[in-house]
Amino acid sequence: MLDFSGMIQLQGIRQKVRLSSSNIQGNNMNNYHNIAMRSLNQVKTLNPILYLSIRCFYEDFSESSVRNKLFDELIKRKLQVRKHWATKRNKLYKEKSENDFIYRDILSLSPFGIISESYLMRLMSQENFIENKKFIYSYLLPENTKSTRNFQYYFNGYKRRNEDVYKALLENQNSIALVLDLSKFYPSINIEAVKNQFIAKLEENTEPQIFKLASNITNSILEQSSKGVPIGTELSHLMAQIYLEDFDTKLSEQFPEKYFRYVDDIIIICKAIEKDDVIEYVKASLPNELNINTEKTDQLTLDEWKLLHSNNDLEEGNLFEVLNFITAYVSMHPSKIDSLEQDIKSLGYNIPLSRIKNQAKSKGFMSYIKSLIKNEKRYSTFEIYFTKNEYIVKQLINLQKFYLIEFNKLLKLDYDNSSSAENRANTQKLKFVTNRLLYLSTLEDLERIGKALPETEKFEDTKEVINALVLKNLTNSIQYGGKVIQTICELWIENDYETIEFKDNDFTNIKNIDDVIDSLIVLFLYKVVTFNVTELLTLLNDYNEEYIQVVLCDDYVVKNRQYDFLVELQGLLQGRDLNTKYDLLTTRYDNDETIQLAGLNLGLSYS
Repeated sequence: MLDFSGMIQLQGIRQKVRLSSSNIQGNNMNNYHNIAMRSLNQVKTLNPILYLSIRCFYEDFSESSVRNKLFDELIKRKLQVRKHWATKRNKLYKEKSENDFIYRDILSLSPFGIISESYLMRLMSQENFIENKKFIYSYLLPENTKSTRNFQYYFNGYKRRNEDVYKALLENQNSIALVLDLSKFYPSINIEAVKNQFIAKLEENTEPQIFKLASNITNSILEQSSKGVPIGTELSHLMAQIYLEDFDTKLSEQFPEKYFRYVDDIIIICKAIEKDDVIEYVKASLPNELNINTEKTDQLTLDEWKLLHSNNDLEEGNLFEVLNFITAYVSMHPSKIDSLEQDIKSLGYNIPLSRIKNQAKSKGFMSYIKSLIKNEKRYSTFEIYFTKNEYIVKQLINLQKFYLIEFNKLLKLDYDNSSSAENRANTQKLKFVTNRLLYLSTLEDLERIGKALPETEKFEDTKEVINALVLKNLTNSIQYGGKVIQTICELWIENDYETIEFKDNDFTNIKNIDDVIDSLIVLFLYKVVTFNVTELLTLLNDYNEEYIQVVLCDDYVVKNRQYDFLVELQGLLQGRDLNTKYDLLTTRYDNDETIQLAGLNLGLSYS
């Protein structure tokens, strides 16, 4: 084994006490670290503003405070006594229908609320609060309490569901897979009913202390919901699981080894002639307020299922594996970072090298690399150490060629605006490949890819990312928000594009500026756009007028103290200038924080 000592030059370490994987010792520190990673990984690509705020919290929390259990006591105390938890309502892009943007209503907990929620989720996982059933594939609690996520990785559940359905069809080749979808699942759930079920489940399956800690925040979340179980909190997913427990049990007993559910997506293996009877049975078994979305009802044979649900995690083209290899390589060879960057830039690709460079310079990174190599089966320390830039360049070129071949194959399939299983599966596969080409293409290639994509509403968000990069016009992109904006920010940085200055007419062209204020703030924080904050204030409602100043101004004090979410943000962000905020957004707090690229999941929905 090679000696790693002295191979990495640590730069830019904050001159203050902070926590990292290299100095975590003892049970208190391990618990703290796990909760930190859970909360940061939860919001990494969902909401950069929340991520920034939570980073600030952890940056300022001292090691001695954790060792003395101050962190645990702080959360426990708040969970016990706080009756109202600060939240913020957001709009999240769902789809575009003709010229109208359709959004989901999102309820976000405050930064400290998210940290407390992660604390609770960890306790619930340790208590085996809810049993992971083999016929449920979504929002499963981690089997390992050391997991740095609140739930198991969603895509693994989706793939496993597809594989199990395929096996069931193989064993019942004269049957079909009946595909059913619950209409507006979360918003339709009866609030009082789910509250009673969830609280009863807590009381029955957790220690009294955990029950008391979870009850207050659960009640507060549901009380602030405008309709059903709110979308946006991690506890909401557990509530929805428990709400369907009786239904799941009944269906699994009626259709043993033939019932599969992923969130609101239900599949039952049955005879084609039994289809109508099965649908009626499902309708009769559902809670009264839930209904089946008839537009998404479909049936698939074994051959159709195999064709539509072939494995998307293409082994021949694993982008994450190559990124991990690059990360290990530049960490062992810090002197080669600049030359490798030049070589990759010459290809015109959008590999997130700036993020990898920052990561390679982070404190304690060599321990991560040791762990990565130890667990990586394909590469040895020797191989990574003696690799040359040319090998990595060749890997990226081959990866791009592979995805382009897959892209052209998928373009030959049929696409439309329907909700049929065939169209949904084809769309998902094409999006999966296209998303990876966003990082493995030149600007000219991206323009051709955008023009080649099917003319359906399902690809509007992907096309918008490409158009924004090609035309350098962000006015329309702001309407999409979420991962569209974050993907643009990632690729904008890698292309070294100049900052765009927004003027009054740019703002007045945005019809729903209060709904998309997060987009403007995120673009500003990532230095993609700049504007005069005071000129924008007159266009915003009272809440957003304060919100934008809290995030973008160093020393703003909230005037309306009833805006408890903003008061908390102010306390976390105050005193940090824009350059510090940018650094926090584009680096990682710790090596266990996952590398996430917003564009890889752009427009993908496995429910």
